[in-house]
Amino acid sequence: MLVFGKEVTVQTYGHDKYKRTLADVLLSDGTNVNHTLVKDGFCWWYRKYAPGDTVLEGLEKDARE
Repeated sequence: MLVFGKEVTVQTYGHDKYKRTLADVLLSDGTNVNHTLVKDGFCWWYRKYAPGDTVLEGLEKDARE
């Protein structure tokens, strides 16, 4: 399991228009949980909300292929 029972660090970087916290979730070994979820096809990248995030764009493209 990716995060179950593990300690994580949440690095926040603001809020969206609905006041939800925007953040990256990191494991102690440096794994970016956000990236892993997109790479494995469990979630997708919203171009509208993160138009310049080429890392997430590439991870989603690879997952779709």
